Amino acid sequence: MQRELMRGRAGMRAWGYEKRLEEGKGGEIARRCWMEMRNRARRGKEVGKWEEERRRFFEDRGWKIDEIEERREKGEGLRGEEIKSRERRKQEEERWERIRESRHNEGYGKVKGKGVPGYLKMGWEEKRWRRIARFRLGCELRGGRYWEEEEKRRCRMCGRREETWKHIWEECTGWGEERGWQEMEREVGEEGKGEKWMKEVEKWWRGEEEGGGGKEGGGRRRRREIEGAPETEVME
Repeated sequence: MQRELMRGRAGMRAWGYEKRLEEGKGGEIARRCWMEMRNRARRGKEVGKWEEERRRFFEDRGWKIDEIEERREKGEGLRGEEIKSRERRKQEEERWERIRESRHNEGYGKVKGKGVPGYLKMGWEEKRWRRIARFRLGCELRGGRYWEEEEKRRCRMCGRREETWKHIWEECTGWGEERGWQEMEREVGEEGKGEKWMKEVEKWWRGEEEGGGGKEGGGRRRRREIEGAPETEVME
C-alpha cells in the first residue's frame, strides 16, 4: 500500500510539473528542454533516459504516450484516482509475476487465488489460520530454505530428496499416485480444507525427527500409520 501511494504521488507530481511548464510556469530553461523533448519524441528521434523513463512509466500502466499527449492537448488531465487505480493494477500484476517465477515455493503459484483467502474470513483463532498460511507459503518446508546446505533441505520423512510439496505428495508418501496433484491443490487451497491433513503431516514430521528420520521407505510407512488412525476433530 505504501509503495502504491508513493508511486501514485510521484506520477501525479510529474504530470503536474509538465502541466505547469505547458502553462508557461517554471524556469525558462526547463520549459525549453521539455518542449524539445516532446518535439523529438513526436518526430520519432532518439530520446534520452528521462524521456524513456517517462514513456515507460505511462506504458507500464496501460497508457500510450500518444494518448497522453492527445489528452494534454485537449486539456484533459490525469486524475489522481485514475493513476492510483492503474498503479494498484500494475502492482497486482507484479506480485503475480513474482509468485509464478518463484523457485523456492513453486506450488504456491498453483493455489494462490486473487483477493483475501477464504480461510482468513472464517473467524478462526490465530493458531489455526497461521498453520494454513505457513503451509500454503511453504514456510514449513525445508526445500524452500535456499540459504541452507543441501543436506538440511532434505525431506524429514525419507531423507533422500529435497523437501517440497511435489516430493511429499508424489514420491515420499505416494498420495499423488491415487489422487493426483489437483487434489493437493485443493488441500492447501483458499478455503483451508486441508487443515486436518496439515496437522497429520506435522505429527509425521515430529515422529520422524524424534525417531531419527531419513529411513528408507519411512514416508510410506508413516503414511500407513496416519491413514489407519481414526479421524479426529480439526481443533486444537
